[in-house]
Amino acid sequence: MSNQGEGELQKVAVFSVTTDEYIIYFPDHSNAIIDLSMQFKNEEKVFVKWYNPKSGDYSEKSQITILEKKIEVSPPGNWLDSILILSIK
Repeated sequence: MSNQGEGELQKVAVFSVTTDEYIIYFPDHSNAIIDLSMQFKNEEKVFVKWYNPKSGDYSEKSQITILEKKIEVSPPGNWLDSILILSIK
């Protein structure tokens, strides 16, 4: 992941083999370029949703097709603290 930040503003990413979910914590409202080549295959359909830990709200789940190994993402609206969840289920 590029634009990872540092200190209090460092983004953290984990991949759960058990649930096939890629989870990324965004401590601020900045973008990141994520390399998905190790977790997902080209042309694989992936579900995307955001979680706002402050309010407990989820964004609508949407589906994308992985056409490139890297994607650029940023949190929705003015969420300053958010979690991106990518999954194949």
